[in-house]
Amino acid sequence: MEKKIGLFLKSLLGALIYCIGYNYFVKMSGVYASGFMGIAQLIAYFCPKTNIDFQGIIYFALNLPLFCIALKVFGKRYIGKSIVIVAFESFILSILPPLSAPIFDEVITSCLIGGLIEGIGIGIIYQSFVADGGTSLLGMLLIKKIPSLTVGKVSLFINVVLFSICGYLFSVKMALYSILTMLFSIVTSDYLHKQNKVVSLFVFTDKHKEVCDYIVKTLNRSATEWMGAGAYSETLKHLVYTVMSTYEYEVFKNEIKEIDENAFVVVTNSQISVGKFEKRLNN
Repeated sequence: MEKKIGLFLKSLLGALIYCIGYNYFVKMSGVYASGFMGIAQLIAYFCPKTNIDFQGIIYFALNLPLFCIALKVFGKRYIGKSIVIVAFESFILSILPPLSAPIFDEVITSCLIGGLIEGIGIGIIYQSFVADGGTSLLGMLLIKKIPSLTVGKVSLFINVVLFSICGYLFSVKMALYSILTMLFSIVTSDYLHKQNKVVSLFVFTDKHKEVCDYIVKTLNRSATEWMGAGAYSETLKHLVYTVMSTYEYEVFKNEIKEIDENAFVVVTNSQISVGKFEKRLNN
């Protein structure tokens, strides 16, 4: 329970960091956000000018249909957490006090720092096993219907359309700055997103049965067993091979010490080029 509460608070912290990066660096410099946040920003531009910031409300409203559809696909627990994150982001965007002037005079500086802060926030949210709605959730839903699609392709298509509209209505230069901000944010969040990185493990152990049971039943991953003999001792030993995310490895690394304190584990960074490997956002 304490771990779940900690992850939930961590996700809220990530959402807060994202909102600060967007509100005080991206938006203040006149640059447009990517995805649903950018769509909400574009719609809010045409809303009547009042003391109320409509962007947070519009952002939440855009996500509502997605949540209704995704509820049946991903379950109440996962979507429930996502709804809270999006509602929290919408609330924060509505109450953050505006600045009288941008923090940096140079737009490109605001783009880089804003993209970095946004990416850190999004990365922390994903580390907490929560989706922040928008194009990532839409992509996950469309993949269920069209397996050839990817979240990246869906996001790219939406953002190409969005920034093309922004370039046509306002400024091509600002549209290019928006693309730069998006790329910097993606690189940063992807670096922090451990669930999206894959490692392969060779586990040398005498308790192969217990190790395989933990991998299959707890981590819900598969594994392959071999028998090998040590070149020096000529003693037969079991070798377990498996592939998992770097986050799952952090959990496994602690558990293997309890299963077999004499186990020897070799870890290498991997990339799945062919075959099915489930990348998980939820836990």
